[in-house]
Amino acid sequence: MTWFSTPLRSMETLAEGGMNSQPDRTLAPRLMVILGREPGKTYSIPLGESRLGRDLECSIKLPDASVSRYHARIIRNEDGEVIVVDGSSTNGTHVNDRKVVKSQLSNGDILRLGNVLMKYYEPGTIEGEVFQRVFHMALNDSLTETLTKAAITHHVETIIQSDPGQFSVILVDIDHFKQVNDTYGHIAGDYVLRKVASVLKNTMLESGSLIGRFGGEEFLVILPDTPFEQAIQIAEQARLAMQSEEFVWKEKTIGITASFGVTDWHMEDLSKSEPAQSILERADEALYQAKNEGRNRVCSKTIRS
Repeated sequence: MTWFSTPLRSMETLAEGGMNSQPDRTLAPRLMVILGREPGKTYSIPLGESRLGRDLECSIKLPDASVSRYHARIIRNEDGEVIVVDGSSTNGTHVNDRKVVKSQLSNGDILRLGNVLMKYYEPGTIEGEVFQRVFHMALNDSLTETLTKAAITHHVETIIQSDPGQFSVILVDIDHFKQVNDTYGHIAGDYVLRKVASVLKNTMLESGSLIGRFGGEEFLVILPDTPFEQAIQIAEQARLAMQSEEFVWKEKTIGITASFGVTDWHMEDLSKSEPAQSILERADEALYQAKNEGRNRVCSKTIRS
């Protein structure tokens, strides 16, 4: 590898034991979702047997309709071998595009369960750590430590494809953000963005939400398995938390509020040429209404009767 002139020293596995050209068998190998509802999510593989599937009892839960309830087993032996065994799944288990009943995994293998792709890698290797870091950088906004616009939009598209049942989205816009930059400077604006992201995480992550930076001062929140009325309540809780949060920059208090547009998924969206765009446009219309009515409020729009 010639991408870096010096080793990457900040990775979790470096703290555990450094980087080598060969895997460190004392560390747990991992599976990272690279295509599916939760791209970037990483699972450590413990010694013994673990189940992969859609069921809540599975230790590696993959919430996708193309994945069987108990899709496969993954077995890690004391000698370092990791073996995947299909569990008579509907859509099969594939390793590097080859359908398997049982297969030993090697560093860098691509495991496919239904429509979900996962990369298997063994920590302690340069390849594994570089892949994890580059993938993380591609998915996450470095300023706010939320998902990028591309990643959060991909999540919406993937959830739709996985027969979601019900889910809601919230579009959030910081009120009068340009004035913050004009009055206090762009570094202060960055501080506000980071803190707004933190408030959203603190008030919404318990609901299993996914949060991404959608524009300059906009954030998109996905609430899986969340009905419309509950999403409105969650948005209002976040609005109140934002309003009461203290934003202090160089001993000056900055009054920060945000506007929220809420909508939900409906089967009618599937009739659109771009279902994800249909949902996002509806959330944007609700957000525009909140702005037009005076900001610092929650507005909602649904196509349910």
